[in-house]
Amino acid sequence: MAPTSRLPVRGHDELIFENEKEESARRERTITSLTDGAGESVEHVRRLFVAEFARLGEGARVRKFLHVLTTSKVRQMLRSASKPRRME
Repeated sequence: MAPTSRLPVRGHDELIFENEKEESARRERTITSLTDGAGESVEHVRRLFVAEFARLGEGARVRKFLHVLTTSKVRQMLRSASKPRRME
């Protein structure tokens, strides 16, 4: 029987770390994108994003679309904040 070549197996912790790095990079790209169109500081948008992500994630059973939902909600918040308020 010929020897088979095996690829190195990654440990569970290593995969989690890579996923966290990828998620962090994705979050920062999204925050930068939201900031560019909002005229707000990166820190302000980051605070909104982190708070909304935590709020939506609380008790969420399916987390697959949490990033998309958070992005949409923060974009909505930023648009609402930038609209001039009418005096009544």
